[in-house]
Amino acid sequence: MPNSPLANVPYPSGPDAPAAAADMMGLVMAMDPRLVLPAVDEADRDAKYADAPISTMVVSGESRKIWVKTGPTPTDWWTVYERQEYRTGFTALSGWELDAAKAIRNTYTTEVRIKLIRTGSDLNASSVGNIPDVDIAIVPAQISATISDFLVMGSLKADYTSGAAALKTDGIVKLYDLHTNSSIQNGNNVWFSATWNN
Repeated sequence: MPNSPLANVPYPSGPDAPAAAADMMGLVMAMDPRLVLPAVDEADRDAKYADAPISTMVVSGESRKIWVKTGPTPTDWWTVYERQEYRTGFTALSGWELDAAKAIRNTYTTEVRIKLIRTGSDLNASSVGNIPDVDIAIVPAQISATISDFLVMGSLKADYTSGAAALKTDGIVKLYDLHTNSSIQNGNNVWFSATWNN
């Protein structure tokens, strides 16, 4: 029987006598390693597809992940895509109240957005924008674990000023500077955001 040009799937043609069961079995066996297969999570994937051939693709709607088999052992998988969303596990530090927070982590990047309310005393920048470094929040450990360098710089916007803040490897978001002669006053809203490569 001839085969399809890309996947080499066999099909009857021309003088081939129809043999329904054999032809169907040949088609199914040829297609089996080329199907996109479902799994609940990594453990389910490894249990179900331990002997899958290289290049097998497995997807998980529950875990929001896609894997491709890269080697002969049961755990030789490459994560092509994953998306994890975090809305809990954030902590506001002294002088701040957490209003909203979200982090999205996918295969290649992580993004954090935090909204806080200033509950402590006013923070006043000098004529060159300097302020004492202020710890404002802590992100979940799953997020800070993706930071490979000393820190990730991000932007900070307040009701009446803006500045720079950074997320450190210990998960602490630290405010570094503001516009010259500006302030963040008690009751002001503050937004921090940062995106980095994993």
